[in-house]
Amino acid sequence: MPKNSNMSESLANLIPAFSGKDGENITFWITQIKQIATLENWNKDKKAIVLKLHCRDNALKFLIEDPIASKENDFDNLAELLFKKFEKKQSFQEIQRQFSTISQKQNQSVKDLANEVSMVADKYVNVENTNQNCDSILKENLKLTKFLEALKPDISLEVKTFGPKDLKSALAHAINIESALEQSCDNSTNNISNVDMYNILKENLMKDQLIADLNKKINNLTSGNVINNIKRDTAPTSHEGDTQNKITCHICSKPHWTTDCWYYPRGNQSNNPRPWRRYNSREGQNVHPYRGNRGRFRGSQSRGNLN
Repeated sequence: MPKNSNMSESLANLIPAFSGKDGENITFWITQIKQIATLENWNKDKKAIVLKLHCRDNALKFLIEDPIASKENDFDNLAELLFKKFEKKQSFQEIQRQFSTISQKQNQSVKDLANEVSMVADKYVNVENTNQNCDSILKENLKLTKFLEALKPDISLEVKTFGPKDLKSALAHAINIESALEQSCDNSTNNISNVDMYNILKENLMKDQLIADLNKKINNLTSGNVINNIKRDTAPTSHEGDTQNKITCHICSKPHWTTDCWYYPRGNQSNNPRPWRRYNSREGQNVHPYRGNRGRFRGSQSRGNLN
């Protein structure tokens, strides 16, 4: 990954100065430097230089006057010396809570995690805090157990298969596994060619198209069922509705049932097997099937004769 000098300088300028006065958190300050160094891929020399440049007042005086710190140029050793000198005394409850919550962060290397576990474990089993004579074996076992617990699950599982006896051996296995995982991840990313990417996109497009077609068919079936139900509910059940589409009278050829026809034989005409012949004849023009001759009821004179 190419290093951006402008970004590196801007992030380095964001690191606050540490003077070693009361109220300042040396742990937070060192953690900031480590995180920015990891993000910008700083080497150990640059980390040590940045640490010294951001020391002020009591911290700078300690780095100059202390015989060990004045000759030290390693970042980890300088950070440890500053911790011992300016770290705020914590209660046993705070140290216990800090120790129980240790876990490997997203961009934290296994080496930084081991240093954090070792530092907090030293405080956790300190004679001044526990009032017990804890030997080195107990301290090492505590560091190893917490380190394996704080590792990421994939790394921790692989390290446990080697059965490490102390923190140093566990750290060596964890570094090798971490490097192997990073290398395999880089190789898998680089092995994806343009053809593979095209095939993946094509497959996803086909799946989307198939899903769209299925949804369209489902919508069509659903809408078809709704329309059929509406037609079934509104369909006429009487002869009148059916005659408009299918029924034709055999007598007058009009759209109604033959039995409903005006000229269907009833009463005195019921013996006529072919009523349409009488309907089409001259005689049938003035004769009602069951009312008789129509001419008798047309005028007032006819009505008078009936009386």
